[in-house]
Amino acid sequence: LSKFNQYIDYYNYYNQLSDFFNIGIDNMIITGGCDEAIRLSFEACISPGKNYLRINPTYRGADCNVADLGIMHYVVDENEDHIITAIKKYKPVLFYICSPNNPSGKVYSELFIETLCKMFPDTYIFIDNTYADYTDICYHKFLIYKNCIIGKSFSKIWGLAGMRMGLALGHKETINEIL
Repeated sequence: LSKFNQYIDYYNYYNQLSDFFNIGIDNMIITGGCDEAIRLSFEACISPGKNYLRINPTYRGADCNVADLGIMHYVVDENEDHIITAIKKYKPVLFYICSPNNPSGKVYSELFIETLCKMFPDTYIFIDNTYADYTDICYHKFLIYKNCIIGKSFSKIWGLAGMRMGLALGHKETINEIL
């Protein structure tokens, strides 16, 4: 736990969160809210000249976090068929999807998310899962895919907005790339 953002002081928190979410400590980074999980992931996965795709409507913070990365930015509506077509067309290095979505509330099925992870192994699928506690769907089992990254927040249902605590979850190798 000597890498950036994994201080020895945090070790107990990593263990507790690992137990709570039933995922390994090597599959997570404690972040300053979901915004930092987004920013760290975007900076690690997106390089200048690459394509980025996001759904619309969605959380505006996604745009803020790619604004200065020198990338081609594309937008697709929430329709699942349109999303698959857009990923095929634009071949983004990262696709940002918010589920449950802010502001529409749309929740994507586990089958759809797994389909994206399997069909597009060269595209990081970043799932902004800030509102996870408002649904029964859990995407954690997709952390077996190296291209799946999940951003979480404790500010909504937990009422911890002022603490700025979040998580970036992913495959162990992907988390090491983000670190």
